[in-house]
Amino acid sequence: MKLLKEISTVKLGFYNPDTTDNGIAYLQARQFDAVGNLITPPDTYLAEDSKNLAQLLRHDDVILASKGSNNFAWCYKSHFGHAVASTTFIVITPDQNQILPEYLVAILNH
Repeated sequence: MKLLKEISTVKLGFYNPDTTDNGIAYLQARQFDAVGNLITPPDTYLAEDSKNLAQLLRHDDVILASKGSNNFAWCYKSHFGHAVASTTFIVITPDQNQILPEYLVAILNH
């Protein structure tokens, strides 16, 4: 069995209290249901500046809720639009030569 760090890169979500009314979606755990389905559109946004743009999720990144009692994983797709994961999440970028993002989500949600 391989460790997660051997098949992916892992980083913490991004903290930025300076939110705006539009811009980059700032994903929060409250926007997901108990099994990790996105149930509400983003209601918090970040300005499109260099600091925030550097934190953009990439297609097939997996975000894992890491705080509280309701942990789930969700696979980000680029058609969602620009988004940044808050500190509620761990951001996992799978090495797709070793594991498919959707499979990783299924395993983490099991």
